[in-house]
Amino acid sequence: MTEKFPSDSILEAFAGTILAAGIRAPDVDEDWIVQANKFLWRLDKALTAPTGLEVYQRVEDGDLEFSVRAGRHFDADGALASYAGATAEALTNNQTNYIYLDEAGALQVNTTGFPTDEVLWPLATILTAGGTYDLNADITDYRGAAMFRPGGIKAAAESIVLDRLRKTADGLDLPTAGDGTNLGYVSGTHGSGPGPRLESTAANNDTVTEKCRFQYALPRDYVAGQPLTLRLILYIGGALQVSATIDAEVYIVDRLYAPVAGDICATAAQAIPVTTPTNRDFVITPTDLDPGIDVLDIELTVALDDTGGAANEKAIISAVELLPTVKA
Repeated sequence: MTEKFPSDSILEAFAGTILAAGIRAPDVDEDWIVQANKFLWRLDKALTAPTGLEVYQRVEDGDLEFSVRAGRHFDADGALASYAGATAEALTNNQTNYIYLDEAGALQVNTTGFPTDEVLWPLATILTAGGTYDLNADITDYRGAAMFRPGGIKAAAESIVLDRLRKTADGLDLPTAGDGTNLGYVSGTHGSGPGPRLESTAANNDTVTEKCRFQYALPRDYVAGQPLTLRLILYIGGALQVSATIDAEVYIVDRLYAPVAGDICATAAQAIPVTTPTNRDFVITPTDLDPGIDVLDIELTVALDDTGGAANEKAIISAVELLPTVKA
């Protein structure tokens, strides 16, 4: 679409004047090279900030490479940070390449999409095909998505004190050892390890299924619709003959204390790691969660099967955490 300009007489009157953006209009009485350089110098100064973190292609870059200009951004804690720029970064052919700065300010490229479970600064996408890309048609600038969003967001871990976990059936305190129905709460010895933990009954040529339950109130600064993760740190002392799994079910409890139909935990049961305490993450579907109001009713189930074996090993949960996406 052709843009309409002011009349020639108005434009002629600009000669030698300084325009609103600080750009000097050419003067008929001055050498044209000097005028052009003054114009370009001011234009360069004016564009320094807008071109910061721009994804572009240098002459030296290959057909499947890109570069990023130096620039500044706010880090995950809201402090001003600088990015030094990058050159000759590789792209994947015949894919949409997603280019962004991660929570640590490091440049990342993938072909799956901008992550939703961490703080990031989207820069651009580049669509490649046939071993190259079109500078005009195939680069989409996403810097504005970070520049104009209403404040930063970040994933913040919240530890659940283990003595808050209760029996599934009646909400009473957990026993001090697994009892075939409930996981046990072991307080440990103050000042020496191991510390407080949840323990199952030992599986020894047998099956064990034990549970516990707790409630979690969504914080007021949780960003509605953004990722929410349940993280367990756990292990079992040795491999069982058949299997060892941990599962989570999550329900929303409305303000009348009636569970809303449907388990909103999107992650299936996972294998319990052997010997080394390891994270197991369960993704909670964030649709319709109301910050500061909704309460989640969360049940954990340990299932051990040592049929035909003699492992005699317990599952141990050393930490329970929620990772809501909150305003930075």
